[in-house]
Amino acid sequence: MRKVVKDHDELREDFDNSENWSLQEYMNRAFGEKRFSYRVGCGMMNRIEQEMGMDEVRKAFYMDADEFVERYDRLLDAYR
Repeated sequence: MRKVVKDHDELREDFDNSENWSLQEYMNRAFGEKRFSYRVGCGMMNRIEQEMGMDEVRKAFYMDADEFVERYDRLLDAYR
């Protein structure tokens, strides 16, 4: 999981620092062959359950994406 989070963070940083990437390029890299977003998302949901319980997982599942990242991104620090 540590490598997946590292690669995902690098992908986000590359996207943030590049004016030449299209949304399609980002989507292909994030959701394509390596499935970073899926793997990182599953890791985050596992950490939410471990640290806060299943009720919090239910809340997180329906949460707005920006709020989700703002609230739970810190859970990936265990892998950074």
